[in-house]
Amino acid sequence: MKRYMILGASRGLGHSFAHGLPKGGDEVILVSRTEPDMSSLPKEIHPQWIGADLSKIESIDALKKDVGDKPIDVLIYNAGIWETKRFEETSREDIAAICNVNFVSALYAVQQFIGNIKASKLKKIVLVGSTAGLENEGAKSVTYTATKFALRGMCHSLRENYREDGIGITVLNLGGMATDIAYTQGAQEALSQYKNTRIPVDDVINLVKCLISLSPASTIKEIDMPAQFDADS
Repeated sequence: MKRYMILGASRGLGHSFAHGLPKGGDEVILVSRTEPDMSSLPKEIHPQWIGADLSKIESIDALKKDVGDKPIDVLIYNAGIWETKRFEETSREDIAAICNVNFVSALYAVQQFIGNIKASKLKKIVLVGSTAGLENEGAKSVTYTATKFALRGMCHSLRENYREDGIGITVLNLGGMATDIAYTQGAQEALSQYKNTRIPVDDVINLVKCLISLSPASTIKEIDMPAQFDADS
């Protein structure tokens, strides 16, 4: 039995992780501001939803109290938001929210739950980044891009700190995705609708399955996964 924690699980890729990763008897803790639809999740898994607004870092404290000292085999930080206006038009409040959701709460969540991860058998952390955080990628969303750069640095430094604990930490730098096509609809639906220009969520789930299956002798620090027709990455 494995226990997953997915932060940013209400819809899109996060909700698809809950469908595609756990197997029979596994537990999955879904963390999001709004309650996800759990009716379509496989019957043989054991889901639990915990409400948390990740734009407020104190929500991580409440989350820790709810989870306690339960071992966590796989922690996935998937939450992410971005600015919808030009940089000079973006409010200070929106900038703070983007930083908190995309990076600060990720940092604090790993800090709070590192003991839970150490107590598990698998000891895996997956941070969902973006190709926007790669060098010279050309993204214009200033705050969003800065937070995705920060996730990469966080991943590399965490590995140096927890190498001897055997914790595998990976950041996935993902390109344009077909997150509106659910995992339950299948990859072919995403391929047909977007003509191979966006990544099906199935591909990311298969990638994370591979990471989870690796032995403690191996670690993958960083994976760049642009869409095939994304010329900037």
